[in-house]
Amino acid sequence: VLFRYILKQFGYETFEALRNEFNNKETSPSTTGSSYFAAILSLRAEKTLDNYTLLSYDEAIQGYEKRLRDHRAEPYLSFKYYQWFALLFSEYYLDQYAHHSQLLLDKLNEYKQGIKEYKHLSNYTPNDLKKLAYWMATGSGKTLLMHCNYWQITKYISNWENILLITPNEGLSQQHYQSLIESGIAAKLYTGSEDSLKTRDGEVLIIEITKMMSQTEGK
Repeated sequence: VLFRYILKQFGYETFEALRNEFNNKETSPSTTGSSYFAAILSLRAEKTLDNYTLLSYDEAIQGYEKRLRDHRAEPYLSFKYYQWFALLFSEYYLDQYAHHSQLLLDKLNEYKQGIKEYKHLSNYTPNDLKKLAYWMATGSGKTLLMHCNYWQITKYISNWENILLITPNEGLSQQHYQSLIESGIAAKLYTGSEDSLKTRDGEVLIIEITKMMSQTEGK
């Protein structure tokens, strides 16, 4: 429901329609300084989002891209269309959640009622708005997008008690730790001690899921 609702805000009924328009396109800047993707979206009469807000989201995404390039010393790093749209959807959602959460809740429930295959679903509640899930293929750049998601959530929502990155094993914990540091994001590894659970403001605590239980069974 959420995915199709956000698609509609940008003028698309299906992801296939969006993919067919942007697949194999690059995110190079247009003559106005916006990305190519944002320039095309701004011309769509079907979208409900105003161009000023759309371009502000695009400016933020270009900022995340630049931070990755600068910190990781990768001057040619640029987002593919599906990466850019993943960040655009997140930017839109977090902005709505932070500033217009009740309106977002009402709009999602109203949209759901208008779609035959969704009518049987229970209504969104305020707690439902606190959860986001991403489904992306292996090799699609999830790790760097997660770093951008970190910058997004800390921009729109303050006073995080904890920010946890949960991994399946110690090897991946080490990989994520190195990658976060390379992107300029404060991070630490959980070592098993109580002291290693304490984080500074905005610091990411990396912990294996196997260390979040007192006893393990099987694999």
